[in-house]
Amino acid sequence: MFCFLDEFYLSKLIDISILGKCFPRLTSLWTSGFYLYPNNNLASLILSIVMHFNELVQVIINKDTNSSYALKLDPKALSTQHEYIERLLRNTDKLRDLKRTKVFWDGPFELQIWL
Repeated sequence: MFCFLDEFYLSKLIDISILGKCFPRLTSLWTSGFYLYPNNNLASLILSIVMHFNELVQVIINKDTNSSYALKLDPKALSTQHEYIERLLRNTDKLRDLKRTKVFWDGPFELQIWL
């Protein structure tokens, strides 16, 4: 099952148990827009999603974001946030194996995770 969430639906389904009831066999999760910024909350949300859904193979956060938006932010701070989130995700068993999983930023805000 594939799920594409925009800002409205994501804010309603942020509780993982509710998301799990709505999409019990979730395999792919995408969010769009500039709604989730690289910070501790985003890292916690991603970890919760990855650990909860056994069949999940793909997570894309902020799909198709406009990279020009990032010019308003400090690139050094953004880079530090990206490194922090990747380090935190790699501490999770499911995301530790670099040969089987991919975690990468496709632009300043779009995070892609392949399991």
